[in-house]
Parts: sequence; C-alpha cells; structure tokens
Amino acid sequence: MSGESEEALRNRAVRLRRALAEAAERQNDRLVALYAVDLEDVERTCRARGIDLAAPRGRRPVEREADRPPLAHLVDLPHGPALELLSQVSTGRLLPAAQVQPAVQVLGHLLDDGQLILRLHLSAGSPVYPDRLTYRVEHIDVDELTGWVVTVAGRAEQITDPAEQARFCVPLWARPDERNEHLLRIRPEDVTGHSLTRDHTPDE
Repeated sequence: MSGESEEALRNRAVRLRRALAEAAERQNDRLVALYAVDLEDVERTCRARGIDLAAPRGRRPVEREADRPPLAHLVDLPHGPALELLSQVSTGRLLPAAQVQPAVQVLGHLLDDGQLILRLHLSAGSPVYPDRLTYRVEHIDVDELTGWVVTVAGRAEQITDPAEQARFCVPLWARPDERNEHLLRIRPEDVTGHSLTRDHTPDE
C-alpha cells in the first residue's frame, strides 16, 4: 500500500467508505468490521504520507446507482478449507495487537501438521505471551472488495527447543534468538473463515 499513488489511495478510501456505509445500512456487522479495518489502514497510510483525504481533489464523475456492483457479502467457510487458505499469503496479524506486550511484528507463518507457526520480530525487548492468542489473515482485492478472511484462535507457546527451531528456520527464513526474533506456536481451537464475494445475493 505504501507504494500506491495519492490518487489510488484516495480512490480506495472512497470505495471503502461507500462499502462501509452500505454494509451499515444493511446492518451487516461482520462486513462493517472488515471494511472498517481496511479503511483504517488506508487512512493511516495517508496520514503518514501527509495526504489529507478531506481535501477535494478535482471533480469526480457522478456514479449512477445502476453502475454500482452488487454489495459484497460474507460466506462462511468450513474449518479445513479456511486453514488451507493461509498458505496463499505469507503473513497476518495478531488481534488485538495489545495482547502481546511489548509489541511484536509478524514476519511470516506456516502450517505444520495442523498447527500454526509464527515468526515474530521483537521491537522492544522480550514480550510476555498470553496462554491464548488470536491471529487473522486477510486476502482482499481492494478494487473489487472481494477475497477472504480467516481468524485462528488457540493456545499459544513460544518454541524454544533448538531442534524444533531448526525445523522452521529454512521455510520461515527465521533466525530465532532472545533479542530479535521468536518462533511461536498456536494450536488452532477456534477457526472462522469467510469468503467475501459478489457471486450471488444471499437470502435475507
């Protein structure tokens, strides 16, 4: 996102705000939450680059109602297929970020015999991990506002055994130590997956 032009960021914000308003009108709380997170990311990027989204940027063509694509909707995914989607992207994020202090950055993940292994970068000292963590991975087409989101929650533990660490160093490009990087295992207990699609209109 950081490499996008100002115009692309402005257009994305407009699409997300419109989608957010439509989802709110339909009282679809899950879509509202999903669009709100993506819009927050866009606004954060704009603030960092000094882009004022409130400032006008020339005249925009008026979009007719008939030209708008149908509102995207969420379709529930089964446990197994939802986990398999994680292999399509390289990283996600812990939710909420404040559950691990000091904060960490997720550099990558992989599935190992049904368990989720995370590679974490330590930004300020060694963190304290709670017994249970929630991890979210998203793959969203920001132009079409379609894609999927998977959330995994379960018992978590730091991987400290050198033999176990060695297994994951190559696939995760990891160099675990106490100062810079940790490896963390999450044993999935609750897995929720949703496909964001415009294929058909769900039953009301």
